[in-house]
Amino acid sequence: YEASTFSGATFEIVDNPDVSGTNDKESKVGAITNSGAAFEGFFFDLGTPIDFATDKTITMNFWSEAPVSLLLKLEEGTGPDVEIGVDHGGTGWETVNFDFDATDQYSRFTFFVDGPGTTSGTFYIDDIEQVETQTPESGCADTPIAATTLPLDFEGCETFTSTFGAGITAALAGNPDI
Repeated sequence: YEASTFSGATFEIVDNPDVSGTNDKESKVGAITNSGAAFEGFFFDLGTPIDFATDKTITMNFWSEAPVSLLLKLEEGTGPDVEIGVDHGGTGWETVNFDFDATDQYSRFTFFVDGPGTTSGTFYIDDIEQVETQTPESGCADTPIAATTLPLDFEGCETFTSTFGAGITAALAGNPDI
């Protein structure tokens, strides 16, 4: 795909500058350089649209030396544009997942590093793919019961069964970020 940049960003294909972390292979990667303007980024027009009929997650490797917010926007689809933001921890190569709640198809992939912010620098992206959305399980196949001892790891049915204040409740849930 040919990347089109906007608002001051540049994009080029380079050798992986940091063979480590979740991208520990020598390969080509995309280098995104932000100038420090708000809402700068790049987009690809896809030959085959992303279809969210079943698989609703876009995953990728992303590299940054500092924590930064990422925004993936999908456009030119059979439904309204959709966007999801995630945070990168700033530890070099990390796998990031964008979980969409859509059923449409989209033919434009638009990406922002620090969307509305003014972070400048060079960042790297690789291994973009659509995958099956994982639904974490809570580990409890029965009725939750009041925990009576510590440690409490929430892997079984033991949990806090009381409510805390007005409108605050406790419930078992799967780990949202494994």
